[in-house]
Amino acid sequence: MSKLWEHYGAHDPYYGVLSTPEFHVDRMDADARKRFFASGARDVNESIERVEREFGPLKYGTALDFGCGAGRLSSHLAKRFQRVIAVDISESMLAVAQSNLVGLNVSFEKAGQIDGVTADFMLSLMVFQHIPPSRGLAILAGLAHRLRGTGVIELPVRHKASPIWRGLRLAKRIIRAALPLGPPVIPMYVYDEAAVLQVLEQQGCKALVSTYVDTAMFIQARVVFHR
Repeated sequence: MSKLWEHYGAHDPYYGVLSTPEFHVDRMDADARKRFFASGARDVNESIERVEREFGPLKYGTALDFGCGAGRLSSHLAKRFQRVIAVDISESMLAVAQSNLVGLNVSFEKAGQIDGVTADFMLSLMVFQHIPPSRGLAILAGLAHRLRGTGVIELPVRHKASPIWRGLRLAKRIIRAALPLGPPVIPMYVYDEAAVLQVLEQQGCKALVSTYVDTAMFIQARVVFHR
C-alpha cells in the first residue's frame, strides 16, 4: 500500500487525492489548483458544522488530518485550529503537503509514528476507502483512542457498482501490480457500518452516522463521534 501512495505522491499527487481528470499532473494549472483547495474548505466547514450540531462547540486546539495527501484539508484546518497534525502513509505525499503549507501551523507525521499524539478534532475523508477493512478498523480504534474531543470519518458502506464491474477492477489492479502497464490502480473497499460504530463505541466514543452520500460507485457514510 505504501508503494502505491509513494507512486502517486511522486508522480500525480492531486489526482491521487481527488481522482478526476482535471487534477491530473498535466492539467494542474492555477485554476485547477484553486478548485482543488476550495473543495477542502467546503469539506472542513461542513464537517465542523456537523459535529458541532451533534455534540456542541469544538475546542479549537489540535486537529489531526489522517491521510492528509497534498494538504487539501490541512490548509483549511490551519485557519481554525491552533495546531494541525497532518498524517500520511507516504513520504512523497507528505513532502507535497509540506510544500503547499509553508508558514502554516501544521506539523507532519508519517502514519504509524504518532504514538503519544492526542487531538481535539480528527478528520479523515476519502482515506479509509483505500484501506482494507481489517486494517482500517484497527487504525480507527487507535485514532479514537487518541481523541480528546470530536471526529469525522467518511467511508463506503454499500456497493453500487455491479459485481462484474468490481471483478474487472480487481483484475485490472492485479495485472497492473504484476506488469508495468501504467499507474497502479487505487483500491477501493467497503466497510460494515455496524462494525465501524462498534469499534468507536469500544473506545468510549458516542458515534453515529450523520449522513449518507450517494456516489457513482458507493454509498458513503459520514460518521461523527465524540470521546
